[in-house]
Amino acid sequence: MPLISCTNVVNVEGESTITSTDIISFNISLTYDNLPADQCPGYIHSENYPFIRRSNWYIVIVDAQTKTNVIQIERLKHTDGSNVVKFEMKQRFGRAGKFAFHCYISNDCYMGFDKEMAIEVEVVKDDPDRVMIEYSKEDVDAVKGPGLVQAMMAGEEDDEDDDDDSSDDNPELLFKKLEDAGLKTPEAAKYAEAKAKAEKKAGG
Repeated sequence: MPLISCTNVVNVEGESTITSTDIISFNISLTYDNLPADQCPGYIHSENYPFIRRSNWYIVIVDAQTKTNVIQIERLKHTDGSNVVKFEMKQRFGRAGKFAFHCYISNDCYMGFDKEMAIEVEVVKDDPDRVMIEYSKEDVDAVKGPGLVQAMMAGEEDDEDDDDDSSDDNPELLFKKLEDAGLKTPEAAKYAEAKAKAEKKAGG
């Protein structure tokens, strides 16, 4: 059975503090408690699944406050010759503060073995004792695009927009969201035509 212990370490390599400009490493490890250190999980099968396959763990990282804004979804791969499954993610926050995330860990073959884990990060604006380092190209490439904080803020802004302009009360907003998603409906054209006629009648 996939009995595991979960740990997480959030740090900047070689530093005791985390600043807003750092490239931060998130390291999550899953250790199979009932396997030797040099043995990875084998294949599995069942009566209703009559062929062998390997099980996989999936992690979902969300913000701890709402637990709805998804930050990262990742499938973890086993390493031959090890009972530890590892995940690493690099992010740059760009701002100071205390940040809390929640991690869900689920197996795609076994039910009832899911795990949950809190991840907390404290980021300071700067460290006066820090010796500035030049990051490698791999680290810089790893943090391109929206980071954790940006994703959280985007999710919060979306929630605020939804509160201010409900799609149920605003057909134009609903049609625009559908169009942005690549979905055009005949109702949008009918609504625009009816609105034009109403404006023309009101102006005439």
